[in-house]
Amino acid sequence: MPKVVQITVAPSQTDRLIPTLRQLPGLLGLRVQRAVSIEPPGDVLTLEVTNRSLHGLVRLLREQAIGCNSASSITTSEPISVVSSPKGEAIARDASEATWEEMELVMGKESNMTGNALLVMALSGVLATVGIATDALHVVIGAMVIAPGFEPISRISLGVVANGRGWRHGLYDTGAGYLALLVAAAITAAVLQAAGTPLFGGTGAYLPAGVLSDHWSEVSPSSLLVTAAASTAGAVLIATGRSVLTSGVMIALALIPAAAMVGMALVAGEGALALKALLRWCVEAGSVLVFSGLVLGWKRLRVHRRGIML
Repeated sequence: MPKVVQITVAPSQTDRLIPTLRQLPGLLGLRVQRAVSIEPPGDVLTLEVTNRSLHGLVRLLREQAIGCNSASSITTSEPISVVSSPKGEAIARDASEATWEEMELVMGKESNMTGNALLVMALSGVLATVGIATDALHVVIGAMVIAPGFEPISRISLGVVANGRGWRHGLYDTGAGYLALLVAAAITAAVLQAAGTPLFGGTGAYLPAGVLSDHWSEVSPSSLLVTAAASTAGAVLIATGRSVLTSGVMIALALIPAAAMVGMALVAGEGALALKALLRWCVEAGSVLVFSGLVLGWKRLRVHRRGIML
């Protein structure tokens, strides 16, 4: 869908930039405000462009080092509606492709392991542990939905593919988030054990006892196929700016229950089960890295044709 792009540049660049911007395919509107920006100081150019032309615009700006230093900045946003009669068909049939910078910002917003995010990861570990111990599938699904567990892993792939620094943040946030989940799962498992609730093989809520722990500790051809499909779908959703739907991806992946089972099995003294669950988690996380990298690598070749500016 169309985007609004606000560019702040030094006054000396404005007159040189305007003729080039006016030739941009998919340009819906262009306004210039002279000397209105305080930080960074300079002129502000506001454009409405189709999403198809956005990537060409960003490449053009990068070639002129706009947005790559403290003397300029670029901001993108999505309008609620755009009415432009000459471009009506282009607007109606526009593509949906996020820029590298938009992806990085969304991933950071949804996966930076701040105190709130760490608390949510820990609570998802609590829910997953209770759900697995009681074979209550809906409780485990709830844990999968609330956990911000996909974006930090895929952020590693984004940083590598786009030559950015985000992979470091993704690596740290993945480690911190899943460590919080594992510790919370272990504490919950200890509490359940102290209360006399078997962690594995007890009485199931409405499924056969142990069926969930068996399912999420095994690696099978069908689980590999589901993991590959979900990982690919998650990367496509992020690349097209629809990361809100990655909660569905987390339900298909076994990242949360497998990580929780590592903590549960350690508390129960089931070393072999802990290793099996850890292997399942590594397979899931590795698949997210690989398939996110493949999707984003394809996007770099076919759509972006540049590195990230952040």
